[in-house]
Amino acid sequence: MKKLYISLFIFMLLSSFAFAGGEGEKASYPSRTFQVVVPYSAGGGSDTYARTIERYIDMNGQPYVVTNIAGGGGSLGTMEVLNSKADGYTILFHSITSLVGSYYAGNFDYKVFEKFEPVASVFAMYYGICTKADAPYQSVDELVEYAKAHPGELSIGVAGFGGAAHIVGLNFADAAGIELQFVPYAGASDVKAALEGGHADIAVLGTSESFDFIKAGRFIQLAHSGPRPIDTVDAPTFRECGIDFTFTHRNGYVFPKGTPQEAIDYMVNAIKEVAETPEFIETIESRAAFVDFLGPEEFQDYLYELDIMIEPYAELMK
Repeated sequence: MKKLYISLFIFMLLSSFAFAGGEGEKASYPSRTFQVVVPYSAGGGSDTYARTIERYIDMNGQPYVVTNIAGGGGSLGTMEVLNSKADGYTILFHSITSLVGSYYAGNFDYKVFEKFEPVASVFAMYYGICTKADAPYQSVDELVEYAKAHPGELSIGVAGFGGAAHIVGLNFADAAGIELQFVPYAGASDVKAALEGGHADIAVLGTSESFDFIKAGRFIQLAHSGPRPIDTVDAPTFRECGIDFTFTHRNGYVFPKGTPQEAIDYMVNAIKEVAETPEFIETIESRAAFVDFLGPEEFQDYLYELDIMIEPYAELMK
């Protein structure tokens, strides 16, 4: 009987060590600096969202470092992550529309989104047509009238070709029957600077990207792509202006293919916890966007649905 008690004690002791070891392994990731690559310049929507998450995400005590690698409509930063070691320490935080649309815009000769592992999408927002506050057109009707009287003269700034801004601008111009000069910039912050500096006549910006400028009275949003009005933005929808088009934009995290499942699972859970944090939700909604979490499977489905939606615009995007 004594031997039985001793054996039982040893078994329980070993089991507790094994359990502690398992917990230790779970907590061992991440064990060093985690890099988030934003393929746009600092100050744009993707950059702002990535840095907002930084304030809430639990990275096991390790640094969550946002790195901006702008250029090529997001392709430079995308390739940086695609060519990085798939060890779970470098992730891409991208405009999902740009990630999918980059193929149709000619930035890649293959569908680059298929080279990545979807992790999670957190944010959603709409896009709008913006002008300076002192522009000669203060409504969609006035802008269309002006553009028709000056065909091909108005320049429209967008964050790269193949992204959400480009697609929204193309749809707007096509539905309104006007000709615009599309000018690509490295990111939304550059688009805002171009509009404010008079280098672009109008611009396509996310509702949250233009929010501060509108609030300060520097920009006017003539209309946005949402299906209904937004409380925090005093602008009609495209549909209310007679343009039958709606579009919801997302940002999301993707790892290179081959990333360990442990890293994927950790990030999915960590991001989901952020998405459920009341203070975080309030912060995002106060900036004319909203939180809508998609896990890996839903995110994967969304990528292919977006691919089908974008394909008809391929010729216009190049």
